[in-house]
Amino acid sequence: MISFFLLTSMVVITMETNPAPKGHLKPLGSHRPSDGHIEILTTVPRPVEFWEKYVSKGEPVLFRGAANISPGLKLWTDEYLLENYGKFKVKIESKLEKDNSPIGAFGIGQDSLQNFIRRYKEDDVYIVSQLPDPMGKDVVVPRCLLCGTIRTRLSEANLWFSSGGTKSLLHRDSDDAINCLYNGTKDWIMIHPKDEGNIPIAKEVLEAYGGFSIIDPERVDLLKHPQFVDVPWKYVNVKAGDCLFIPRGYWHLVTSGGNKNLAVSLLFGRIDNFEPHNCDSTNVDAKMHLTEVGMVWTYDGFGIQTMGNNSPFELNETIHEMCIENLQSRITVEYIMEFLMEVVFLLSLKNIL
Repeated sequence: MISFFLLTSMVVITMETNPAPKGHLKPLGSHRPSDGHIEILTTVPRPVEFWEKYVSKGEPVLFRGAANISPGLKLWTDEYLLENYGKFKVKIESKLEKDNSPIGAFGIGQDSLQNFIRRYKEDDVYIVSQLPDPMGKDVVVPRCLLCGTIRTRLSEANLWFSSGGTKSLLHRDSDDAINCLYNGTKDWIMIHPKDEGNIPIAKEVLEAYGGFSIIDPERVDLLKHPQFVDVPWKYVNVKAGDCLFIPRGYWHLVTSGGNKNLAVSLLFGRIDNFEPHNCDSTNVDAKMHLTEVGMVWTYDGFGIQTMGNNSPFELNETIHEMCIENLQSRITVEYIMEFLMEVVFLLSLKNIL
């Protein structure tokens, strides 16, 4: 009896002297105060300045009001989208990320834009899709992307469309991106890559530049992941008309609000060096629509989407690295094909898992 009393007392004392850390089982960001809002600019910088101050340094920045010049900001009502773009095929997901794919007009995870618009306010459905090329005429490209290496590395344009109420996992992307919001709000939590050593990351079949954390963003278990207590973060409040630059590898969590939440993101491939070719001769102050600029990967609205495909520039760099690593031997076409087939196999395995 005495032993039981002593043991019980020790448990009580231990629980009292080791309380759960601040933010335990609360939404991500509750573990410590933020380090403030990221930098806000009211004027979009020119390409060279954008590269030097933000892209090369991996620094996020918000361009307040930068998307206000895009026709889609005012034109893209549900009625306009139905009449002009309703026939296009788009990819859909459940609002709960990593959940099962919903069924649309074209099968699992595939819907027509018109069918989506008729159901998105009631159903658990969300467009995460490559932007059909014709819709690019309503999108003005920010001037910071209009010349030099960045323009040649514009890889794809994506469409994000929901009735709001979505929240992503904490994740990072493999490409630099500018996300322009046309409807609703988006609140971002952003964590610098230098702090990812304290982020529990999901293991993936292929080593990737992207990835996601296994943390539950609604209930962060700080007893299971005590190292996360030390992770600093900043926030971003984005409203309709704003554009946000998200550097590749920068960890972020996004909460979308409003009855209609619609955004377009422009991705550009990983760039190590910026060459300002054509910057002297390009009028970056002229409104240039996405249909005029062109992308590495395009989508006509009906065929197979290339969303998420690696940039051919990156494939070229991978093969170049293979050549450097095998200077003492000859790299044959067969060797490269064997390497590519292995990558394809691993990617298919990853999709199955």
